[in-house]
Amino acid sequence: MGDEGLGYNFPCSLLSSSNRGRSTITSLSIAGCGLHSLDRVGCLISLCVVHLHRMRVTGEQLICFLSTCPSLQDLQLSYCNDMVCLKIPHSLSRLKLLLVRNCNSLQTIGCDAPQLKSFGYDGLPTTQICLGDSSPLVREMRMSGMDDEPTGMLCYATTKLPSVAPNISSLVLSSCFEIATPMKKLNKFRRLKYLEIQLHTPRRCPDFDFYSLVSILNACPVLATFILRVSQIYPI
Repeated sequence: MGDEGLGYNFPCSLLSSSNRGRSTITSLSIAGCGLHSLDRVGCLISLCVVHLHRMRVTGEQLICFLSTCPSLQDLQLSYCNDMVCLKIPHSLSRLKLLLVRNCNSLQTIGCDAPQLKSFGYDGLPTTQICLGDSSPLVREMRMSGMDDEPTGMLCYATTKLPSVAPNISSLVLSSCFEIATPMKKLNKFRRLKYLEIQLHTPRRCPDFDFYSLVSILNACPVLATFILRVSQIYPI
């Protein structure tokens, strides 16, 4: 369903309308609508994957829905702009992947899922991220700034992430353009082995000091792989 369907509410009760209220659905992908009948959703015991795109759903409604999904392992949200606060509870004990992309109203993301291994975020670095009980377990992270904004994602990630996820071993940072260079002294990524930095339109940040990336490398004492991708898009 496309954007034109945003006035439609998907009746979630349909998900558990068979097999005596215990759904056998394993994967759910919905786009372009709201969620309805959340109070009539049975236990979605088999649901492992949930992808929501351009959904009209608040953080509270989402958590109400996810509380019926004890086996959830993969949660991906994109362009769900009604969410201001996202709080993933400890009860989602099997969740391993959380990806949040361009949910532009989000102010805070919290996650206490005890088995989370991979976290990805696309958006502005003004969103507060707290991984809580998930913090020491996360091994892979991907952080990307918005295409049309001077995000400073590189600076944000290198100064905040060592405390947000201290044990990550793989990190991919993507930015269209930076408004400042990284600090010379950074908290260390003590277990980071793979680092990839993507700068997509460096002509938009002519003052960016690429030599400052050395400070990031110095903050990664066990780094084994470093990839720098710089792409230049020229006007036709």
